Amino acid sequence: MCAVSDHPMCDWECDTVCRWLKDIGLDMYANNCMQSGMSGEALLSMTDSDLEQVLFLKLPMHRKKLKLALQNMTLETPDNLSLLDHEWVCGWLEEIGLPQYRGSFLEARVDGHVLNLLTLDDLYQLKVVNDFHHVSLKRAIQCLRQHNFSRSYLVGPVSEQQSTPDKEYRLNEITVWNNARVRQWLDCIEMSEYAGNLKESGVHGALFTLEPRFNADTLAATLHVKELIRRHLAQHFSRLVGAACLATKREAEQSKGYSRLEPLTKRSRRRLLSLGSIRSRQKMELELKHTYVCPLDLDMPTVVVAGHVAVRDEETGVDVQTGATQTHTGRRDHKSVNGGTGTSWSDHGSVGNPKVC
Repeated sequence: MCAVSDHPMCDWECDTVCRWLKDIGLDMYANNCMQSGMSGEALLSMTDSDLEQVLFLKLPMHRKKLKLALQNMTLETPDNLSLLDHEWVCGWLEEIGLPQYRGSFLEARVDGHVLNLLTLDDLYQLKVVNDFHHVSLKRAIQCLRQHNFSRSYLVGPVSEQQSTPDKEYRLNEITVWNNARVRQWLDCIEMSEYAGNLKESGVHGALFTLEPRFNADTLAATLHVKELIRRHLAQHFSRLVGAACLATKREAEQSKGYSRLEPLTKRSRRRLLSLGSIRSRQKMELELKHTYVCPLDLDMPTVVVAGHVAVRDEETGVDVQTGATQTHTGRRDHKSVNGGTGTSWSDHGSVGNPKVC
């Protein structure tokens, strides 16, 4: 049941509807609701056009939020998404390294339900035009789903005793690192002078472990690292993500249609819709409206869910759990634990993790 009433919404009177709008963060429409005498039954039957003309919900994101909230009212018991209000989402943006979008997300009142079903068109309305930030949000939402929409799944900086060079991390531990924890890792590998460049970058742990196109070069470009330091960063990045993950990233690089993930690439909605014929533009507009930032069928790699740790034998160079080997050229050859040609998963592949700081 809803917090404002124990009765079904179809039985609500206008004052209850107004209290409910305030409860879900759309209090700016409470007066319009009161003036129109909107009942719960009437609200349930309203179309997009009705919401715009009667309640003056001009912003598409507000209409989306309201419709998702109405759908949630049909659930017998509230889900965890209901606990993620728009203020929580704003705090979450800061944790994943995208605080610059706090204002637009706050204005749109993006809550957990809206966040989970964000489309590419929504992102453009929220003024997120950076392709890298699109990918950052995709992987962060993916990780949030895996943790059942927990309010506190992300991990921040730890004590110096817990962040030592000989400490081993599991992949599911790295996946939940927030932006500040990644910056602490940079401090640990003696790159503290570059850590400040990660603020507002959208870099977090899920990018390291779940995104095939995020590699040492991408991180170096984000940090604005000098050429002489890139080798040092690449070595530590490789040690952090592990042999299996590196193999997956290299495999992605060789796949057809691969494009590098660049931290500064921008693409405006207007420019996208200005290309091609009228028919192609209409098709593109539909795709933007119906393409989720994070597809609903996107699963987590088994090795991340299971908490895999890749421990490399220093003498043989063999990853004990994945069978990846270190050759004399520095290249790692990946073999499946079960003797196959490699473990694959969706567009991410499998990942491993050796000793890191």
